[in-house]
Amino acid sequence: MNNRLSCCLVSVLIFGFGGCSRHPHNAAPASGPLTSVTDPPTAVFKHYDAASLAEVPNVANLPEGVKSFLSNDAMNLPGDGPGGRCCIFIAGGASSTSAIVAFEIFASSPVYRATAFVHTDSGWVEAAHWNIDAVSSFVALKEMTARPPDY
Repeated sequence: MNNRLSCCLVSVLIFGFGGCSRHPHNAAPASGPLTSVTDPPTAVFKHYDAASLAEVPNVANLPEGVKSFLSNDAMNLPGDGPGGRCCIFIAGGASSTSAIVAFEIFASSPVYRATAFVHTDSGWVEAAHWNIDAVSSFVALKEMTARPPDY
């Protein structure tokens, strides 16, 4: 299996099923009734506040917990992208309670994903995923994710 195909398969496994499986960082949100790790993803997503987000120009400006999450789980996988990575940051936004990141997954046909995060008592957790088209701005990212998530 060539490197490009294996990167694509790894990306699909991580990003394609990540919203359906529980991540060890998941915990109860700071402001709501989510109390069990068996609660569905929609229980976390309802705490996501897109209206509160301000544009973040790069990964370095994301909240520490979101940066850590991305560098440990998603953005640091080997692949055919810049610096030998599988993914690259395109656009993002953050507030004290919510964040969103859009990135390109490098493959023979690029894939674009957006991931929303919610801040909880235990830190930042993934709240939702969207398959999106290529975006060039934070405004476009907010428009593309103004629909129910794909999880």
